[in-house]
Amino acid sequence: TDLEGNHVDGADPMREVEFLAGELHHWLAGIILRNWSRSARAVESGRAVEDFLAERLAGLGFSREQVVAALRECDLPANVQAWGDAEGLALAQKMQALGKPIIVAANKADVAPAENLAALAAAGGIPVAADYELALRNASKAGLIAYRPEFALADGASLSDAQRAGLERIAAFISGAGVDGAGTGVQRCLETAVLDRLDLIAAFPVEDETHYADSHGKVLPDGYLLPRGATALELAYKVHSDIGDGFIRAIDCRTKRIIGKDHVLQDGDVVKIVAG
Repeated sequence: TDLEGNHVDGADPMREVEFLAGELHHWLAGIILRNWSRSARAVESGRAVEDFLAERLAGLGFSREQVVAALRECDLPANVQAWGDAEGLALAQKMQALGKPIIVAANKADVAPAENLAALAAAGGIPVAADYELALRNASKAGLIAYRPEFALADGASLSDAQRAGLERIAAFISGAGVDGAGTGVQRCLETAVLDRLDLIAAFPVEDETHYADSHGKVLPDGYLLPRGATALELAYKVHSDIGDGFIRAIDCRTKRIIGKDHVLQDGDVVKIVAG
């Protein structure tokens, strides 16, 4: 489709990606420059511009460190009174890249022309077949297949001709013909967001360090996503604020070593937290 949503032969979907990114940048620039003449006077009266912008953008989840990095990379005029639309847009683009990374996930990859898939891949996007993902999850829920993330027919599954034909079509797609061997693309989107763009790690708190279980015997009952560099204390607060407040020590379940609150966790760590 074109930018108005009309079906057009030869329409380039990457134009819509560029359009949406531009809309986000202009929206963010509008927040940065809101009442800027008055805001600039507050900065000139002695308040650090990075502190002012960090406070203004805190509600969007931007950190002061990201503001400082964006200001450094943009090389804006020292005179903040001289900032206008161009400076606001440049800062917004840099803030988005640092604090709100974008993943382009293009649906309908199962029916997209080859040239569109090639353009998407060249731009670093991820083709997705959401209909196929939904069909596989529904089939798994019905006990027809085992899906994680490849799929196979369940023993004794009774399928209609239409169901079998549909699954065969999906199998042909996810085998590599459509999304470069990445299944339906949905899992790849999640992994790219969590592991690459956000650089998060997974940590697993347990009550029984011997069997990696909770008090009911459930193995690895919970998993938490944390920023890389997170500590055992941060994991405790993720579990519950009372656990964090009462933190005494923790145990690395793999090594059986006692670790303190400042111990930096690694991806996949299993931890027992002892709190008072």
